[in-house]
Amino acid sequence: MPTQMSMKQHQRGQTLVLSYGVVTQGIQGSLDEVTTEPLIAHDLVLVKFTFNHIKEAETFKLATKIHVKKIASAKSSIIKMNLTYGEFTEQFICPESWSMIPLGSKVRDYHINDSLISNFEAKITVNETKVVPVQKQILFEDEDLIDFHLCAPDGRVGIQKAFLGLHSEAFMMMLKREWKETLEGKIGIEGVTKQTLQDLKQYIYLGTLPDEGLEPLLVIATRYMMDELKVECTAKLVKTITPEKLDDLVEFACLNNLPDLMRAVLFESTDKTIQGLYDLKMNKEEAKPEEN
Repeated sequence: MPTQMSMKQHQRGQTLVLSYGVVTQGIQGSLDEVTTEPLIAHDLVLVKFTFNHIKEAETFKLATKIHVKKIASAKSSIIKMNLTYGEFTEQFICPESWSMIPLGSKVRDYHINDSLISNFEAKITVNETKVVPVQKQILFEDEDLIDFHLCAPDGRVGIQKAFLGLHSEAFMMMLKREWKETLEGKIGIEGVTKQTLQDLKQYIYLGTLPDEGLEPLLVIATRYMMDELKVECTAKLVKTITPEKLDDLVEFACLNNLPDLMRAVLFESTDKTIQGLYDLKMNKEEAKPEEN
């Protein structure tokens, strides 16, 4: 029995949305299984689906399986995938070789003449945890090789110029010239604390971000042309969006001229989050004492 399939994909914030239409014709014969071509999700994972119309107790259903594996360049990272498919929601770690996960079955959407038609939508988000090589951890903790300092009003953090320049075009340009900062071996960074600079060093050496204090880190990334840090801070910030935080995050993006963060907030904020913010504002209005 011939089975045909169509697919559309689009990105909504950090979520990849895949929509499939599966049509099986001639249901009096054998039921064919069809597998999609692999696609790359978030530049980290290969994904493909297998569909098959099956008959259970005189009812035709669409049985679905997902196949996943890490791409070669992500081999040294731990990749966690969050998948939502109908009522199925699961998080799993992606392996290095193909792994198959059954997603269950759903009743076909339409049965027209001798054809079965089913629609399928999957939402995928991916999180990467980089495994830090021992050598980088040693360099991160070493103090003897420090040849530059990042300074905040409450303290300073030592770092190696080579690592700093490697992660920032602005710092690389400065360190190659005989600027005041280069000659003095330090640079003052306004509007941050020593903890923020320590978080910056941790990202530069180990590739990890803190759970809090991402806003000033994002400002530094934007100011000093650290594109990868900017992308990762933005992605992590929008994952924390709640009705209580939405207003503050929008205000922060506007005050600091961060259009990428603003776009991410708009794309990632769900109707539920926006409705929650509206309800909070209405409750505050109702709680105000009435004027005489």
